[in-house]
Amino acid sequence: MEERRRLRELADEFAEDDPRLAHFLGSEASDPDVERLMDGFAFLTAKLAMKIDDHLPEITQPLLQLVYPNFLRPLPSVTLVRFDPIDHALSESQLIPKGTALLSKPVDGVNCTFRTCTDVTLYPLVIDEICHIDSADKSIVHIDLGALTEQPLRQLDCDRLGFHLGDAASNALTLYQWL
Repeated sequence: MEERRRLRELADEFAEDDPRLAHFLGSEASDPDVERLMDGFAFLTAKLAMKIDDHLPEITQPLLQLVYPNFLRPLPSVTLVRFDPIDHALSESQLIPKGTALLSKPVDGVNCTFRTCTDVTLYPLVIDEICHIDSADKSIVHIDLGALTEQPLRQLDCDRLGFHLGDAASNALTLYQWL
């Protein structure tokens, strides 16, 4: 019993510090009342340790639920996917419907299948340049788009574009703030 051994070590140390109590607490002590008290303390300490081990989730889970609720929710494997249209392969926007299966490249001989969570509209566009123009009264994020088709940009049915801010967290948050 670990607790009993630890209590005996502490009693020996205490007996060295206070020699008057050595015959009660020292390793040669044979007082049955002291031995029963030591056994009782060891038992209660072990029981308390078991309670803490068993019931710690009852303390941490509500705290985590309050502070960081997503931590306790199961999250399936997710990934971000970048669709790069081939030059001149698209002449207009292409809808990739929600639930479309995507197969990963094999890792250690294993492919993973993912499904799109939302509809994705793929446009024959590419970002040529992004720059930030900052003045005293306003800031502008300027995005130059290039077409991957012979069709002029005005003729593309492109009323909404989505961007993923996938740089370092500090840069992504700054970009998000600018937008």
